[in-house]
Amino acid sequence: MLNPTDKQMLARLVYRCALWVSLADERGGPQAQNIEERVLKRSLQDLYRKLPKDSDEREILGITLSNTTHWHRGWSDNLINLIPELKNRRDIITPTIALMILDLSRDVATAFRERSALSSLAIQVTVATRKIFSKLNPDLTPQEYANISVNEKAALHELADALGITGYLL
Repeated sequence: MLNPTDKQMLARLVYRCALWVSLADERGGPQAQNIEERVLKRSLQDLYRKLPKDSDEREILGITLSNTTHWHRGWSDNLINLIPELKNRRDIITPTIALMILDLSRDVATAFRERSALSSLAIQVTVATRKIFSKLNPDLTPQEYANISVNEKAALHELADALGITGYLL
């Protein structure tokens, strides 16, 4: 069981990681950021409802959701320090929490299409074809996969590495 200070810190990291991935590609400007924040909030709420009532993960998500007023003041500061911060706190980031953070961050990355319509269509066709002929089927739809920009993919891979998740496939 985690202590209250660790849960608060992890709740803050859940938001910071998702925001960090969102800011990896700033094309789309404030509109993209608003959409990605709404998706994050909805994903947090959905996951919160699915988790067992007595789990640390549910409590961490509850703290994240109850602190939305801090998202833009305090929790979003110094994102340049996020990766070292994660590496320094690996002692309390369980594999379950790490996967939860990565999944929520991926939800944010799929929320807004930063690429052109032609580029997006080409990626959707490529992913759909790969799903037909490959044994490694990604759990994202071709449309979701096309929404993730190159910068967001790189950020997700860097985040996975910092969280200690090896072999992360997008």
